[in-house]
Amino acid sequence: MTIKHALDPSCPHVTPSLDHIGGYYCNRGCDRYCHSHGDTVVSDSSSDSSSDSLESRKSTESRLWNEFGSYTSKGRLYYRYRWGHGHSIDGVRHIPGGTISRPVVQQRGEQIRQAMTQGKSHTEILGMIDGWR
Repeated sequence: MTIKHALDPSCPHVTPSLDHIGGYYCNRGCDRYCHSHGDTVVSDSSSDSSSDSLESRKSTESRLWNEFGSYTSKGRLYYRYRWGHGHSIDGVRHIPGGTISRPVVQQRGEQIRQAMTQGKSHTEILGMIDGWR
């Protein structure tokens, strides 16, 4: 299954973001479909519970999305990849290797960001993560 993103990943100003549905953010607007044209912003501050807020996802009832970013657990930062549709989270893969301060985890995080920016399919990204286990 391929996840359809709310943004066009070919825009040079588009970056992966855990804070935006679809996993992308266009920091310039660029007259493309970006957060100012309908993306719902989800706060992903220090606590995991705020990033899992279902209220902020209700406006995208049937749209598929994926996201990648850091989260805090027991005072440490880790990376995770999540996906779902509408306001529900269908799955989570934690990036193996420990905290984001470890070079191997930083490298893996960059590989996932690049894969998302290049428009790799959801299955390909899961395959990358599962290959690191």
